[in-house]
Amino acid sequence: MRSFAQTGRNSASQDRAFGCRQDRLGSVLLVVLILVVLLSLAAYRYTQLMISEHQSAGHFGVLLQTRSASESGINTAIALLHQQRQAGTLSGNLANSESKFKAKRIGGSGYEFTVLSTTRDSVRYGLIDESTRININAIATSPAEHIRTQNSVAALERVPGMTKQLAASILDCIDADNIERVKGSEAHSLNRPLTDLSELMRIPGVTSDLLIGDWSDLLTLHSAESNTDRFGKPRIYLNSSVESLYTQLQRHNSIATRLAKFVVAWRLYGPAGSTLLEVERSDPTVAGMYVPPDGRTYPLTVVSDLIDATVHVPVPNTDDLEDEDDLCCQHVVLESPLRSTSSAETLEKALDSLTTSMSQRLIGRINISAAPRDVLMSVPSMNDEIASRILAARPTAAVRRGLAWYINGKHIPLADFRKFEPYITSVGHVYSATSLGHSDSNPIRLATRAVIDVSQQTPRTVDWQEFRPTIGLLSRANLELAPTVP
Repeated sequence: MRSFAQTGRNSASQDRAFGCRQDRLGSVLLVVLILVVLLSLAAYRYTQLMISEHQSAGHFGVLLQTRSASESGINTAIALLHQQRQAGTLSGNLANSESKFKAKRIGGSGYEFTVLSTTRDSVRYGLIDESTRININAIATSPAEHIRTQNSVAALERVPGMTKQLAASILDCIDADNIERVKGSEAHSLNRPLTDLSELMRIPGVTSDLLIGDWSDLLTLHSAESNTDRFGKPRIYLNSSVESLYTQLQRHNSIATRLAKFVVAWRLYGPAGSTLLEVERSDPTVAGMYVPPDGRTYPLTVVSDLIDATVHVPVPNTDDLEDEDDLCCQHVVLESPLRSTSSAETLEKALDSLTTSMSQRLIGRINISAAPRDVLMSVPSMNDEIASRILAARPTAAVRRGLAWYINGKHIPLADFRKFEPYITSVGHVYSATSLGHSDSNPIRLATRAVIDVSQQTPRTVDWQEFRPTIGLLSRANLELAPTVP
């Protein structure tokens, strides 16, 4: 029989064992509780991640649709330009057209595009003809073509905020030579055309305020035209060989026979005031006119030289002569059928069909039908009086007016027009557009800015940028609030 003391010791041992088991059970419960909390946190985190992924997927889908809407605006602009170019109706009527470019819905998607041409002060719904700006590359790199040789600095000086020293430094930055117009300017030279206007920031004195605030609406790198008529057919080069020139003129639907003969007469004998030539009756003829024995011809500087011009055409006498080869002539005055009083349509056919440039691509000419005054004043020999007359007579964007209209309407004196002709146009073939993709159902907006070249048979984009419009006129809460310009 166990003693009372032994029994007590056994009971105490059992109590201690039970307490240990209780402690272990409490620890397990605590571990389980911690695991439950951790699993709950993991589940919460996973749920949050899934929600975030879902939102991101939805946001990405919206972004894709917005981008697609934005690109649709650019594609619409390309299609409209190509259509007009093919039809020969390319004009300024795409510069401001709410019906074509404002809040155009894409099917039933709920997304829209708006094509904008923005300036510092306003928004238009349409495209910008890059020929309404000064092509800074053309001024610096194309002196042999038709762009301001000695007038390069003077042309840039017309731009607000531009000094003579800044203009010279910019030209030195771009041109290929190492001759300094101003001291130290070649130290910042690129010796190549600019690829982006922001490269001007390398020039001391050029600030972001000048570049973005004053110059961005007035300068370009892209203005150009093909040397073709409005239907895309190559123009006739007036300074080619006289024989082939007459053949081309005869075959052209827009050139009358009288004009074809007068052009040949000019090339053979020069304008009135040139040295009177004598010819032999045995000399070869072109268009019924004798080719001078020395084979010399007179080049035309500009097409408008033909307007109001006269030529003294030598004609052998019909009197009986002992020697039929005697040089004995009379001179008949031949007047050009192109008169400054001729209809604008007649003059325009000639200006549109003929050229004195061999280049297939004309770079940097100024569209006087749409360019602002500061750009007009960059044209060599332009003055304030004529610029004011051009601006006052400027047709509306809905009406296509060629350069001949400025002669016929006496808005530009013919003598001045001849000085301007190599540097001006009435429509360019390169356009810029900013297309904004948007939807009423979400606040996301995406803009695409593109430069579109329709000078060739197939339109192409020569510059393409995408950005989120967070500042400026593009960020207005409602497009309907953007001021339009008539």
